[in-house]
This record gives sequence, C-alpha cells and structure tokens, in this order.
Amino acid sequence: MQSKGAIKLLAVLLGLACIFQLSFTLKTANVEKKAAEYAQAFAEEEQEAMEQYYLDSVANKPVYNVLFRKYTYKECKEREINLGLDLKGGMNVMLEIQVEDVVKALAGDSQNEPAFVTAMEAAKEATKQGTDDFIGAFAKSYTTSTNGAPLAAIFVSPDRKDITPSSTDEEVVKILRKETDDAIAASFNIIRSRIDHFGVTQPNIQRLPNSNRILVELPGVK
Repeated sequence: MQSKGAIKLLAVLLGLACIFQLSFTLKTANVEKKAAEYAQAFAEEEQEAMEQYYLDSVANKPVYNVLFRKYTYKECKEREINLGLDLKGGMNVMLEIQVEDVVKALAGDSQNEPAFVTAMEAAKEATKQGTDDFIGAFAKSYTTSTNGAPLAAIFVSPDRKDITPSSTDEEVVKILRKETDDAIAASFNIIRSRIDHFGVTQPNIQRLPNSNRILVELPGVK
C-alpha cells in the first residue's frame, strides 16, 4: 500500500511539473497574442515591426507571477516548450561553405596560373556531378593536367611553414582539408554567436557530417 501511495504521489508531482513547464508556453503565447493585437492598430506594412517592438518592450518586464517568483517575457520564452518548425513554423536555411574560395585564398598569386584554373574548373564540374570532395577532385585534375607537377608549388608561401617545396601531394591535400574544416568551424561559430546575439530561442544549428554544409533552423522566426 505504501508503494502505491508513493507512486501516486510521484505521478501527481510529475503532472504538476509538466503543467508548470507548459504554463510558460501558454504565457508566451498570450503575450505574443497581445503583441499581434497591438500591431493591428498600425498600417499593414508596419505591423510586423510594431509587433516586434511590443515584444522587445516587454522582454525584461515581469509578465508571469508564480508564488514569490516573477518571470519576464524573455525568461518565459527561454522556458517554453520547443514546438519545432512543424508545429510553430519559422525559418529553415541550408548554408554551404565555398571550398573553392578557401583554395584560392591559399594559392595566392598562383590562382592565375592556367593549370590551377583548369584544375579548379574540373573540381567545380565534379562537384556539380554530385561529389562533395572538391579538394580531391582538384588535386587529381591538377596532377593530370601538369603531368605530375607537385601541388606544393602552388601553395608555397613565405607566410606558411606547413607547406614547403618538398611537401608531398598527400601532405598538401591533408592541409587543404584541414584549412577547409577550420573555415567551416569558424563559420559555424560565427553563425551561432550572431543568432544568440539576436536572442532567437531554441535554435537548431548543426554541421552536417561529411559535407561543407550547415543547417540552421529558427522556430518562430518570421
């Protein structure tokens, strides 16, 4: 009997916790409804901006009182249930890093050489055909078009210590892949920091494996 009572008590506590968590979603929906009603008083082309103005104005003001605790709209927004794009709508964007720009930057003045241009065009064509290995296609084309000339000759620079005239093609390709990976990681961090700066709640930002793409999902964004 005692175990049944404990289970019932646990079920009640879990139910109350769920209701409490859901209440933040209901409260934010209520505030956003008021924002929409406020915006209706303005011209149609101004309504979206005025709705956002209303929400910004109450962002740090208490809108929900729970016993002795007061929650601002921003705090409620952070605690609401993540409904996702399917239920809430929003923005879905796929971003792709241009690997060719990374390679061009590393090549410096060598990017104007005929063999380099030919290899880049071949790599871009290979990408259009469905391969994500731009660097591999570039290296193969360059070797073919120059009858085996070393890749290092393109990328040797006084500013670089990791590529020397004696570097093998495999070493150069490895470095190019790392530079591309670093560029994608830097872009990912910049995107995340900018989205966090604008206060978008519960964004989904992820780098897709084995590709140069970044997926950005922003629930509720208009």
